[in-house]
Amino acid sequence: MFLPPAHHVLGAEAVLMAVGVSVALWRRRWNLVGVTFFAALLAAAVSYLALAGYVTVTGGLSIPATMASVLVLLLEAAALAGGVVRLLATSPAGRASTALAVPDPGHLPFVSLHVAAYNEPPDMLIETIQSLEAIDYPHFEVVVIDNTRG
Repeated sequence: MFLPPAHHVLGAEAVLMAVGVSVALWRRRWNLVGVTFFAALLAAAVSYLALAGYVTVTGGLSIPATMASVLVLLLEAAALAGGVVRLLATSPAGRASTALAVPDPGHLPFVSLHVAAYNEPPDMLIETIQSLEAIDYPHFEVVVIDNTRG
């Protein structure tokens, strides 16, 4: 198992903090959720690329393997950059206001009521089902799951 030296971990923590503060200053109009998510994404991407670069350079690979590893690292960096750009372009989390939609008071969602039974007396189960059928709600179903072995 690979464990980086302690001074590298402290350096990574400083980078993570710097990324978080930079995003908060860069996107002041964003809400807290957007800033936190974007900062975490950037911090994870930077940390991953730094670790992958470190392992590539210090891993003791042959020259062809190092070249292949660098190529893969560049492709990963490009993919991460593309994901970050897409997130910036499409994410509602970064909007200044994330007001909730006004609920429709006439909307009644479909509800599924599940009754789990195991060795229940039949009369009690029938009474339970009848009481559920008496519920005054237009969009529901009753599902009885009887695990009695008989």
